[in-house]
Amino acid sequence: QDYTPQFLQLFPELEEYDESTWKTIMEAISRSPADSVIRMALLMDPLKDPERADSVLVRLKFSNDYRDQIRSLLRCSDMPAATRIDLRWLLNRLTVSFNTYLSFRCARDPDLDRKALSALHASMVHDHDCCSIKQLEVNGRDMQALGLRGEAISIGLNTLLKEVIEDQIPNEKAALMKRLKELKG
Repeated sequence: QDYTPQFLQLFPELEEYDESTWKTIMEAISRSPADSVIRMALLMDPLKDPERADSVLVRLKFSNDYRDQIRSLLRCSDMPAATRIDLRWLLNRLTVSFNTYLSFRCARDPDLDRKALSALHASMVHDHDCCSIKQLEVNGRDMQALGLRGEAISIGLNTLLKEVIEDQIPNEKAALMKRLKELKG
């Protein structure tokens, strides 16, 4: 059954979707779990703009939390996830659970190897891979001890995170402190 007219009553912004796009959306939704966040993200995905999608959700008075989840899925929808480094960057940007993201991506792209991506993620969790500033083995107090203040702390932490995510330096306190000293120069 074609539900396009009903969707367009609620979402007139989606009138730009052609028949092929609607077919793709319905197929993806049929592959997805019965999760409103995932299904709404799949419906909004062809807009290719998280902010346009958000304006639709604001108009419909969805909660901030719900909107944040949709925006996160849409922002990360095309990010690569083939390598450990790719997945670290993805997890750094993602604000929903990895399982929610994985369900969204697999519904969207049925050729994605869910088992391989799940195994890579499980390996990263097991190995305590660092994907956020919070997971770094140094913090702002360590940086203050080196005499850094204000924005220099933020820049230092973000630089270290980038280098850890990209395997340029291990997430070990001694190595990170040494690198901070080099950066402080």
